[in-house]
Amino acid sequence: MKNHTYQTGRLIQTNKKFSALKQKQKEWITNELRERYIKMMKYQNIKLSLLFVVIENSLRNKKNKKLV
Repeated sequence: MKNHTYQTGRLIQTNKKFSALKQKQKEWITNELRERYIKMMKYQNIKLSLLFVVIENSLRNKKNKKLV
């Protein structure tokens, strides 16, 4: 019974393939993954853009020091 768990009073099989799920379950999974992916990508873009700003500022400071 390693592939089964009790949840809400029912015995649930935990090693199903994606193709064996019901349509509603498939839609929920795909929507959840899409939302999490978008959130992660937005966070990474913000992080990367901040990194680029820091790098640009440090390069400008180095150029200004050389000019002075």
